[in-house]
Amino acid sequence: MRRMGVVAGLVLVAAAVGLFFLYSQTEVERQLRRGEWVWLLVVGVDGGGHGAPQANFIAAAGVSPTGTGAVFTVPGEVHVPYEEGLFPLAELWDSLGVDGIRERVAGLLELPLERWVVVDFDSFAHVVDVVGGVEVELEERLAYVDRAQDLYISIPPGRQRLDGERALQLVRYRGYEGPPRNEQDVAGRQERTLHFLHALWRELGDLSWGKWREVAEFVVQATSTDLSLWEMVDLARAVREVERERGQLVSIPFVVEEGVALPDFVRVRQLVQAVHRGDDYLTREQVSVALFNGAGVRLLAHRTGVWLAERGFAVSGTGNADRSDYERSYLLSLPGAEDKARMVAGLLPEHVEVELTTGEEWGVDRLEDIPEETDVIMVLGRGFNVGR
Repeated sequence: MRRMGVVAGLVLVAAAVGLFFLYSQTEVERQLRRGEWVWLLVVGVDGGGHGAPQANFIAAAGVSPTGTGAVFTVPGEVHVPYEEGLFPLAELWDSLGVDGIRERVAGLLELPLERWVVVDFDSFAHVVDVVGGVEVELEERLAYVDRAQDLYISIPPGRQRLDGERALQLVRYRGYEGPPRNEQDVAGRQERTLHFLHALWRELGDLSWGKWREVAEFVVQATSTDLSLWEMVDLARAVREVERERGQLVSIPFVVEEGVALPDFVRVRQLVQAVHRGDDYLTREQVSVALFNGAGVRLLAHRTGVWLAERGFAVSGTGNADRSDYERSYLLSLPGAEDKARMVAGLLPEHVEVELTTGEEWGVDRLEDIPEETDVIMVLGRGFNVGR
């Protein structure tokens, strides 16, 4: 009986320890353990120097379970739909709030922004002071005065260490008046901000754990967030473990049309895919297809080429195959174009049957006059018809 009591006690202790570790894990830690990225919206709110508070720094920040990280910044000048029009994202802070900003940024980047952090610019300046300033090099003088908004900016060119106040001037500086005239107006500000954030990241990476903890504790006190204290601790630990060369800090692509900055949706998608998933996002115009008639049906390759072109693919050429009695149709990928071939296959109607293989395995050398820029070759056999 005594032995049974000891065994029962050990079982209860083991169960208690197991439950402790199970329920003491935060959702942040559980996501990372499941092999998932943790993404959150970061908003820097500027309550001074511009009248009404604005969300002048907007970014999606993520850390992966493999020790990589990424920050996608979204220029506040970028316009998004609101009610019956388009408005700069920065100016919609009062109208949308954090949930509205998060919804629009998550939709733009197609990322699961389940959490958020909001920090005011004065707290940002304090963080810079805590790390002892940030060293940057400016190519030109930044100067701007607006007494009505109590905004005074004056930073000389050259290499220098900025304290919190000067750092705040740098991220506030626009460099142009009124609506942006072109992409460079907006990009100039983004480049300066990214340059500064890269420098700040270097400074943070050189901090001792004690100093890092001091910065993290201040951030916890100075920010508004839906993260719990322990989630922030887990997230701070994960971020600190990201090596410099494995973290990417990039601004989303955009275009300026008649003074309005708009997201370049295709390039945004490509960027997110490349950084977040480590692969390329293909658009149809990036896929060049050559078509060869192997069924002896008049204009078969031409008609199929028109069908593909209408759907956005690039048709590099059409012609006749080495023979006209192919019983099957083939979709051949040339070296490095396997994903492009799969894209074409996925867009074909369900009734169309093709065999997907590589040009080398099929013996593409038997075909003549293959255009040099071709990625994918279609050899059209008996019964092939995309128009049925």
